[in-house]
Amino acid sequence: MYKEINKLDDYINRLNVRLINYESNKESLEDKVFRRFLDLAIVPTICNNDDYDVGYQFVDMYKLKEWDVNMDFIISLSLYNSRRINGIKFFPMMDYVKELGVQMYEEDPYGDIEYNYREEMFVLTNNPSYYGASTILYDDMLRSVRNFFRSDYYLIPSSLHEVIVYSAEYKEIDPEYIKILIKLVNSHVWSEKQILSNNLYLYSSVKDIIEIA
Repeated sequence: MYKEINKLDDYINRLNVRLINYESNKESLEDKVFRRFLDLAIVPTICNNDDYDVGYQFVDMYKLKEWDVNMDFIISLSLYNSRRINGIKFFPMMDYVKELGVQMYEEDPYGDIEYNYREEMFVLTNNPSYYGASTILYDDMLRSVRNFFRSDYYLIPSSLHEVIVYSAEYKEIDPEYIKILIKLVNSHVWSEKQILSNNLYLYSSVKDIIEIA
C-alpha cells in the first residue's frame, strides 16, 4: 500500500485540471480519467514540468489502480491543485479589451473621450489566463460572483481560457442573441477542440448550479 501511494506522490503536485468540450474530445478521452459536466468534460492532467501551461498528459484509467485511488479523489485533487497553483481572476471585460489594444470609445465634438460601453460584462479566468474556464468549477467562486451581481447570471464560454459573465438582470443583452453570437464566433475557430461550448450557461442561485440556458 505504501509503495503505491508513494507512486502517486511522484505526481501529486503535478496534477491539474482542464475543462474541455466533451463531444469534440470524445476519442481523446477514451480510457482516460474524466467526469462529464453538462456538455463539457472535467479532465485531470499531469504536467510534465514546472511550467504548467506547456507539456501535459491526460491521466490514464490504469493509473487509478496503480495509485490505489478512485476517480473522484483524482478529480478533487486536480481541482484543488488547479486553484492553489493558478488562482482566480475576475475583472471587467473592458480591462481585457484595453490590453488587446482595441479602441472601444468615440470622441465627442468638444474633444472629450467618452467610452461607448457599460461595465456590465466581466471575465472569469485564472492567473495565467490559460485554460481558465475551469474556474467555473469552484462552487464558492460561483457564489461569490452571485453575491457580486446580487442576481443569477449568464456565463458565455468565450474560449477554453476564460468565460464572460453578466447579470441575468441586465436586460439590454438578449440571451437569444448571445446564443447566436456564440455559434457564429465558434464557426470561425480553426479547430473544434479549441471550442469550449456552443451553449450559453446560467447560474441559478436557487439551485446553486450552472445549467444550459
